[in-house]
Amino acid sequence: MNKQLKYKILSLVFTGADPNTKNQITSMPLIHVTAKIGNLGELEMLLGEAKTDVNVKDNEGRTILHRWARVSEKNPDDKEKLEKCFKCIVQKGFNTNRSFKDKDSSESTTFSTAVGCENSGRVVQMLDTDINYAEWAHIREVLESANESFVKSILDYCFESNDEPVNSKDLEVKFKIFAILNMIHYVIVSPHKELLKHPVLSAFISLSWKRLKYFFFLQCCFLLFVFGFPDGIHSVFGIL
Repeated sequence: MNKQLKYKILSLVFTGADPNTKNQITSMPLIHVTAKIGNLGELEMLLGEAKTDVNVKDNEGRTILHRWARVSEKNPDDKEKLEKCFKCIVQKGFNTNRSFKDKDSSESTTFSTAVGCENSGRVVQMLDTDINYAEWAHIREVLESANESFVKSILDYCFESNDEPVNSKDLEVKFKIFAILNMIHYVIVSPHKELLKHPVLSAFISLSWKRLKYFFFLQCCFLLFVFGFPDGIHSVFGIL
């Protein structure tokens, strides 16, 4: 972060300046400007201010997430900063579900903007939230318009590791659960069902089955007991 710029912003805020002021020429709010030019440190700082309104729009109807969705990762630590900014936006009460299909004057939504710019990291962060059913139709429509190679790159971002070798006992893998479940949902109802064989999805499904199969078999045994044996066998398999 530019220390001189940081000092100026802090001075303005502490002296009572309104962080929601819009540029008189571009009508762009300050948080939009910092996101657009990629000053993620300044953006994170402004988002931390109690007076900052994350729902403010410019005269084109764009929200802060419209700007955030366009930001590309230029530096090694940009990914972490962008994730922190997204969390700050959500914590300040921004309606992320609504914003997925909240259109600006050019009919672009936050989600379609991220997909259009092929910012896989931004797409995954939005997918890694509890999306309600009303927004799902829009997400599916946008993903269906994307090329298959980009959809695959989205799946590549759905997990993180500590970069240890694959055969190392110190390897740690963290799945982005909501993002993966939303992508599984999409793949099942899309023409790209072969993507279920993607390493990320196949590994997640395999691990999930290993954890749940015992509960599945216990439930089957319980049903056999309830319906009686051998009639229970026919009843259980009739249900399954």
